[in-house]
Amino acid sequence: MHGAAPDGMLPPASRHDRRDRPQTMPTVNPNDVLFTTPTLNDALPALGSSAPAEGCLRMHEDDWRQFEFVHASFDREMADELAAIDKIWKEHAVPLGDDMTAFRTLHVRRAIPQPLDVPMTVAAFEAMFGGRSAPITFHGYDRVLRDVHAIPLDGDVVVYAAIQADRILALGLEASGRVSFNADVADGLERFVTENDLRLVHWRSRTLFPSPDAAMQYLRGSKGRAT
Repeated sequence: MHGAAPDGMLPPASRHDRRDRPQTMPTVNPNDVLFTTPTLNDALPALGSSAPAEGCLRMHEDDWRQFEFVHASFDREMADELAAIDKIWKEHAVPLGDDMTAFRTLHVRRAIPQPLDVPMTVAAFEAMFGGRSAPITFHGYDRVLRDVHAIPLDGDVVVYAAIQADRILALGLEASGRVSFNADVADGLERFVTENDLRLVHWRSRTLFPSPDAAMQYLRGSKGRAT
């Protein structure tokens, strides 16, 4: 996928692993290393004390905050981060065939450590998306993510939120394809996005929906105007 808006399949998750690894690793020529994502978020959420149980959702750690809502106060930071990712696409992309792309390097996003700070309880999060939340963790992790709540929606979409002390600090989407919310969910989400002046950004594809209206047009199933 060569930088398209997230209308079809989203870019695949990277195999780049930020966790500590054993020291007995085979020698690899850095020039031969390719990444399957052009960007990663700098920080992962802390782990809780509970082990994943039945009903716990899972995602790849490299997918954390790749498709998310960000407050308008970060417009300049978003522009800078998107420009850096665009540079990766233009200078370090390696076409692999079958419309796939790898990258010789990647951009680590550090400019927006906390994209939101809005009052919201877990119950309000569940009411907005019309479902009961579940714990979530990353593949291969033996504990759930602390203060992160996730709700599976129709169409293989998971919405997740970091909520601490009744404030939502991050709101992201995890999807393998086109995201489209039903009318009831979209209505509640639109009120939240509009009242708080949020942007929707898909970092991997450098796609920004620069207003609440543009974000909701996309999430309601129309194209929406992205930049």
